[in-house]
Amino acid sequence: MFTEHDKAVILTALNVLIENLEVKNDTDSETHNPKPIMYTIKECSEYSGLSDYTIRTWVHQGKVFSRRSGEGKNGKILISKSSFDEYLTKLA
Repeated sequence: MFTEHDKAVILTALNVLIENLEVKNDTDSETHNPKPIMYTIKECSEYSGLSDYTIRTWVHQGKVFSRRSGEGKNGKILISKSSFDEYLTKLA
């Protein structure tokens, strides 16, 4: 059916397509799906020089994006660095 030359051309074309897909997927995952950087309240306090109380107030008011990690009183509140930085910029 196919000559050795035809097989080599097809194989080369497939390898080029696969490499292009891998490069595209790597750049897509980096630009569209970055892992968010999350800080604890204490880390935000040290980073900004603000009190823990102020940062907790912002979290409860919904001014910065946060998630609770863990259950109950032992769970930590994690705050998105980008959300925190954006809110600090608005205040400046």
